[in-house]
Amino acid sequence: MIKKEQIVATVSIVLLAFALSTLSNMNAIVSGDKDEENFKDELWGAIRELQSEVEALEARIEALETIITIKIEAYPTTDFYLRYHGLSIDEPLPDMWWLYDDYNIKTTGSTFTYEKTVVLERGSHYVEYAASGYPPDYAWHARIYINDVLKAEGDVGRHYHLRADFDV
Repeated sequence: MIKKEQIVATVSIVLLAFALSTLSNMNAIVSGDKDEENFKDELWGAIRELQSEVEALEARIEALETIITIKIEAYPTTDFYLRYHGLSIDEPLPDMWWLYDDYNIKTTGSTFTYEKTVVLERGSHYVEYAASGYPPDYAWHARIYINDVLKAEGDVGRHYHLRADFDV
């Protein structure tokens, strides 16, 4: 899979090669080895080709990935203890997810809002959120928004995850 950084590096190399070629041709004109009019035609042709390639790469970058904002709003309904809050993207939260820093987004016992911006490839995706309490006695209620659109709402606990499916 091509990454955005690879495309940017490729464009940079092409631009550098273009600049070096232009300098070489200018030296040839100065030394009298090349006709200036032919050089202008070649230069404009190369510029048009380069513009076309850059536009194609920009379109490919846009097609590959999109910026998404994930927002979690959560509050305790029957819980009064400090709890871990976990989030996963395109993978289920594992058993005992609260033991893994990669999944923990917050530790709190009160209402909160969490936002995270990610870059995702086009296609189907999902987000899972949970709190480490035990429903119904230690439950939380949550909403998951994707780009400010409510995608899922419900009560959560350590084994009762809220999942929001969405397409990019």
